[in-house]
Order: sequence, then structure tokens, then C-alpha cells
Amino acid sequence: MPTTQSTPTEDATGRPITERCVRLGKYRIMAKLGTGGMADVFLAVAEGAMNVNRLVVVKRLRDEQASDAGAREMFLNEARLAARLNHANVIQTFEAGSEAGSWFLAMEYVEGQPFSRVLTKLRADGKRIEARLAARIAADTLAGLHYAHELADFDGTPLGIVHRDVSPQNIMITYAGVTKIVDFGIAKAVGTQQTAHGVFKGKVAYMAPEQVVGESVDGRADVFAAGIVLWEALTGRHLMAAETPAKTLYNLMNKPIPRAAEVQPDVPAGLDEILVKALERDLDQRWASADAMRDALEHWLTSAGGVRTEEVGKLVSTLFEDRKRTVQQQVKTHLAALSLGRTSEPSVHERSGAHLRAGAETIIDLSEGATPGSQASMYRVVTTGGGIAPATAVVPAPSKARRVALVTWISVSALALLVNAAALWRSRSSPEPAPEAKVFVSTTSAAQPAPPAPTLTTEATTTATTAAPTSPATGLVRAAADGPSRPTPVR
Repeated sequence: MPTTQSTPTEDATGRPITERCVRLGKYRIMAKLGTGGMADVFLAVAEGAMNVNRLVVVKRLRDEQASDAGAREMFLNEARLAARLNHANVIQTFEAGSEAGSWFLAMEYVEGQPFSRVLTKLRADGKRIEARLAARIAADTLAGLHYAHELADFDGTPLGIVHRDVSPQNIMITYAGVTKIVDFGIAKAVGTQQTAHGVFKGKVAYMAPEQVVGESVDGRADVFAAGIVLWEALTGRHLMAAETPAKTLYNLMNKPIPRAAEVQPDVPAGLDEILVKALERDLDQRWASADAMRDALEHWLTSAGGVRTEEVGKLVSTLFEDRKRTVQQQVKTHLAALSLGRTSEPSVHERSGAHLRAGAETIIDLSEGATPGSQASMYRVVTTGGGIAPATAVVPAPSKARRVALVTWISVSALALLVNAAALWRSRSSPEPAPEAKVFVSTTSAAQPAPPAPTLTTEATTTATTAAPTSPATGLVRAAADGPSRPTPVR
């Protein structure tokens, strides 16, 4: 009897194998680094002439997103904006491409960790980041943001770029101590497609109030978000985040913002004052630009004795020494295989109907899972004249499948009404009493559309809940679970 050989699930070092090695154009994927809201992120080798290779990050739009025109447009918008950015504190994008329907971006690879993991690791150890280091990271983040805010088109026209998703997850700290902003996926620029009225995008715990209510935003929205990041780094606590996105939004619009020094008395007074101005809900009272807030931080850093980039790098390297060694070993192994000429993996073109094909080498999973709340989304909320009402759930818009189900439900209901009308007409036109016609319509589990919101509604990319009736008096959002499918008699 023939024996079958099982496919290995781990590599020689015990790391899990997720997929087989593939090529996307000139890029050979080596390892999976993480997963975002729309795309998967991989470490890859850009193969050049005469065996001159370069490590890059490939951000690949997932298949289910690639089939959606809106998702593709958002992805390409990121590519157009990111390709224009060239600053020491912004991750550089080299190019965008498409291989047999697989859309991807090739970006600069830096060895380091997201600021979110740095803060989480410190919190797990019962520690907080030193104030000087936090201020250095914040100042460098603001330098990159100001560059993006002030970027002009080739003819000198300001592009008016706003990141709109500044958060610890999108701030990368290298092992050398350099801070870089990543993910301009929902950034906004002059001339790009406008978000629907009332729609807001981003991570709810780091949004500016004007972003939530659907107003036009400028660079000061990013300043507010950067202020939240610095506040949380200094205090070791979340400022706005709550059990649900709806409660987080309520906090954002209504909760008094405590001073960092009130939460942690050891926060320096100078930094505390800078944060008070950064977290002003009134735009006219907030720092006028990212550069203005950065200047204030630089002035405080000088008075505090300054901080070297190497000090930041030492902190990150010490916290993630084991992971740094693991990734470096994986890179060394794959580059050694490449130098030996083991380059027979198939191109993405060589397999019909699939974008990732098995080859001689394997893709190793080096991701650590998504941080809770790390994915940016679009949300639907209801506001009142005094702000956002307390709510139990943020209501996401229906998914494509749910919209199809809703249309199907409406169509079946209309058909049932027609059959009912025909039966009634026949009963009236026939001298003989006709038997009673009964049509049983099995409805789908799709929720019926909610009544129009009294003020503001926005779209959502997530599909965890469905729209629920809104109380006109309070604007309260109620979560509504889909009811079970049951037949509806039509007589």
C-alpha cells in the first residue's frame, strides 16, 4: 500500500509554516509579518541583477478585498500618496503592482517594532517608558506628519494630506531608535474621492472630535491623535478606549480629558502643558500645526538634557532581543538559500486561479497577531445636538453579502404580494369559490434596513452588528441581533 507524506507545518527552527514560497513580480516572499484590516504584510527579497538583493516589505491586498472596487481604490489611493512621501520619519513606498489579480505595495523594510508593542511590553513588565524617550518618539512622529501635511504637488499646489489614523500601531520604532510613520491607507489629500457625509475612518480611540462628526479635517486632527499617543505613553493607561467602540466614541466627545499629571504625578509639568494644548477639543485652542507641537517638545527636551536616538534604540532592542534574533536568523537562512541558486519557485502567473503557489521554500509566520483595536474602520454612529449619546454598540454598515440578502428578501416579499394579488383577483372573477391560496415565503436572516438616523450616519467596513432603530429623543444606538429565519404566510 502506498504511503503518503504529510506536508510539514513547521520549519527547522519550529516556526509555523503558513504558505509556500511565491513570487510577486521581482519579489520573493519569505515570511508573514502581520495582518491588517485589508491586507497581509510579508517580508520579501527584491532580486536584482548580479545577485544584488534587497529586503522589502510587501503589503498584499487579500483576495476578498481585491474583488471589491472600493477596497481596490482605497489601496491604490494609499499607493499614490505613499509614493510621493520621502522623509526620514515616514516609511518609504517603492512601487505598486498587480500580478494576476493580486494587488501589492513594495515598501521599505526596517528592523524594529510598532510603538504599540513597545508600550504593551512595558505595561506587562509593570513599567512605563521614560518621559524623555516618549517625547523624542512623539517629536519625530510629528516631524513626519508635518512633512506630509505640507507636501505639495509637482506644480506647487498643496496636497493637504492628513493621515487620519495616527496611533501606536502605525508608529514604527527601529532597533536603531528611528521613528517612522506607516500606513497611509486612509489618508486624505486634496482631489481624492471625498468620504460620504458623516462617514469617519480610523481607530476610534485615537480620533479627533471633528473627525468623528464628519467635518472636514486638516493636520490638527493628526495633532490631536499624536497627543493621545503621548498621553497614553506617559501615563501607561488608555485615554479614551472603553469596552465597546460606541462607549469609546462617547468618551471622545463628552468625557472630560484629565491632565496626564493628574493620572501620573511624575509626568513633567512641561510635557503636561504641551499635552493640554494638543488635546483641546476646540480647534482654535489646539496647536496650529504638527510643527508647532514638535517645536514645543524639542524645547522641553533641550531643557531636560536632550535624548539621543541610540537611547530609544537601546530600549526597543532590549525589550525584543529574542524576536530580533529570530527574525535575523530566518532572514539569514532564506538569503543563504537564495545565494545557492535555489530560485526555482513558480511565479504567480504559473498557476491559474491562485495567487500563492507552493515552491521549494516556505513562508514562515513571523507575525504576533493583531493588537486589539489595531485595525482602522469606518463606523456608523448617531449624534445629538450635545454630542454622541451613550450607546451600547457602534453600528457597522451592512456587508456586501448582507446587502444581497436584503435585496433578495425584498424581491421575495414583492413576489409574494403579486401572488397574493393574483389569487385575490381569481377568487373575485371566478363564480366558483376558489380554495384559499397560501404562499409561505422563507425570509433570510438579513436585518431589515434601519429607519433614517435623525442627524448623522456613517458607513462601516466591519460586519459584526447590524443597524438598529435609533431613539429620536436621545439618539441612542441599540444593538439588534438578526432574528431567526421563519416562514411568513401571505394570504
